[in-house]
Amino acid sequence: RFFGSRLLLFTGKSLWIGTATKGVFKLPLKDFKAPPQPVKGLEFSKVTGLAVYDGFLYAGTSRGVYRLEEQIWKPQPKGLLQGSVEITDIASSRNALYIVEKQSGLFRWNTKTLAWEGRPVSLQPKPKGYKSLLVHPDNPDLVFIGSHPENWPHLLYKTQDGGSTWKSIRSFQVDPEAPPNWTSTLQNIEVMAFVPGTSQSLFLADWSNLWKTTDTGESWLQKHHGLQNTCITDLKIHRQNQKILYLCAADNGLMISEDSGTHWRRAMNGVADGHAREIEIS
Repeated sequence: RFFGSRLLLFTGKSLWIGTATKGVFKLPLKDFKAPPQPVKGLEFSKVTGLAVYDGFLYAGTSRGVYRLEEQIWKPQPKGLLQGSVEITDIASSRNALYIVEKQSGLFRWNTKTLAWEGRPVSLQPKPKGYKSLLVHPDNPDLVFIGSHPENWPHLLYKTQDGGSTWKSIRSFQVDPEAPPNWTSTLQNIEVMAFVPGTSQSLFLADWSNLWKTTDTGESWLQKHHGLQNTCITDLKIHRQNQKILYLCAADNGLMISEDSGTHWRRAMNGVADGHAREIEIS
């Protein structure tokens, strides 16, 4: 039921695909007609995310973190707490690699010691679990993590110093003209994304809403025009035109906004099923 947010990853010559029951697959970009080839070693793991850092491909899984070395997945457990191996998300920036472990929270990779360094949320009460992760692509110290959807209330946390100190984000303003919803605040965080070229503006999608902030996550406004109450599963922002957004929804499929999320329209002509899980932009 709960997936990671980076299950498709492009590198220079390949597309890497993470799955829930069959590990990781590799698809050469020069030949899309060829079937994806399994990368042996993670066949019995639930893959929750993929990331490239320092020239290596990393996979977060339900039983730990792995790094691909000479086509072999090698575990990277050093620094993780004993019994804390359920990685719920993984992300890299220009100078950092982070993972989120379900029970222990945030860890940062130390390239000198080849070990994970814990950066736990230093607030009370602490959430009972963690799931979502976002790192700014150019500022590795600006990080957001979300609580796991199994535990209520659903919470969002921000750090601006790489996890040394944390702030709980609680300002989510519902538009009075929005369709009625069973909750008036944040639900399970599914995906987060910075608007390209900025650290102040970003979007957050949960299971029933889309939210936008222009003050680095201090306060959030609901975006709803054209959207129904549905499970939002992915969000991508066009790099050349930041006003164009693509949204995947479990009930409506692909939704497109051309005005920074103010209005949305459905774009599923030719597709029978209304569900959409993830989208990538070339």
